[in-house]
Amino acid sequence: MLQAVQSSKCKVQSWESGQVLLIVILVIIVSLTIGLSIAGRSITNIRTSTEEAESQKALAAAEAGIERALQDTQVGLSSGSLSPLTGYDTNVVEVGTGANLLLVNGGSLIPQSEGVDIWLANQDPTNDEIEFSVPGATLDLTLHWGVAGEICADDSNPSNWPAAIEVIVIRGTSSLNVSSTRSVFDPCNTHRGNGFSPASTSPTPIGGKTLQFETTNLNITEGIFVRAIPVYKSTFIGAEVGGATFPSQGYQITSTGESGEASRRISVFKGFSQAFLPYISYGLFVPSN
Repeated sequence: MLQAVQSSKCKVQSWESGQVLLIVILVIIVSLTIGLSIAGRSITNIRTSTEEAESQKALAAAEAGIERALQDTQVGLSSGSLSPLTGYDTNVVEVGTGANLLLVNGGSLIPQSEGVDIWLANQDPTNDEIEFSVPGATLDLTLHWGVAGEICADDSNPSNWPAAIEVIVIRGTSSLNVSSTRSVFDPCNTHRGNGFSPASTSPTPIGGKTLQFETTNLNITEGIFVRAIPVYKSTFIGAEVGGATFPSQGYQITSTGESGEASRRISVFKGFSQAFLPYISYGLFVPSN
């Protein structure tokens, strides 16, 4: 009888020991799982933080390349460094020279009511001054704008209308002999007014975009530049010439910054200074006939 009781106690103790061992193993497994999860998350956070920091350094390097190129524009490649592991490469390309079809403003969207210049006369690259000693351009100019498939909406809200475009042509042979003409082209006859001229619907691919509308042909003599201003809404604008080619319109600057394994790229367009801006804005030129 005593032996049976002792045997039963041993079995209970063995079972309890097994339970304790199992609980200990489960606790160890849970602890390891939690620990590994925390460690993995910490490693991921550290890696993400490092990548973000390197990305910001690469962006700063790219911006430094842009700033340097804007201050000293030279066609070609240049490079520089901010630290042993952070640097940039900058590519500067002249835009417009010899072309007869181009997207204005480097292909960027032109905000409503803000003007962008299309140069017809050459500029002195050292000081951005107009070379009046060179005869002004004689050419046929057509401007294109709008979005492919855009149509005239029979709507009283101007924000729903396709863009119209104001065109200011500046002519002259010297800084003391300058005149201007103005016209506004609107593709929609349902709300065209105030002396606006009609525009044609003629989808034209330019620089990877299809522009929906175009002005009538503008015959220009002694041309210095043309200012194009979107009306009603922002839009892309393209220019096309016949009988001549465009001079330089400015520079497309692309800067790639690198830091560690991170790489960031920035591209900007640097045009020439907007000449006669106060006078054009307030219409102080004497209109030519």
